[in-house]
Amino acid sequence: MSQLTEEQVKGLFIASGFEIKKIYTLVNKYWPDNEHYQELRVKNPWFLVKTQFGFIEVGPRKRVIHLDWSETGYEGALPVAEGEEWITSGSTYVHSYSVDKLLINLMKLKTVLTNHDNNKQINQC
Repeated sequence: MSQLTEEQVKGLFIASGFEIKKIYTLVNKYWPDNEHYQELRVKNPWFLVKTQFGFIEVGPRKRVIHLDWSETGYEGALPVAEGEEWITSGSTYVHSYSVDKLLINLMKLKTVLTNHDNNKQINQC
């Protein structure tokens, strides 16, 4: 299982070009809320990162790191490179199988959010 610390999350978001306004620690949303998983839930928190685009949620699951941008106002899948077709993703989330892949997905997300934000501003003129 990939574990994430708040410092790692902060570093990954900054390296991807996001402006971090605040980071909130969340209860792990993957593991069930019962006594058998209590230790896993405590040792593997999720994080809600307030950015210039809105809130982005990130957190470890059993074998992947969940990245969710549903609170940003952007709905659309991230671009997929050749060989990445098997990645679980949707219009507001993607799963990364390592911290390195999470960084790549954050960089892709930053690009699409910037483009989406710029297009929104152009259409308002």
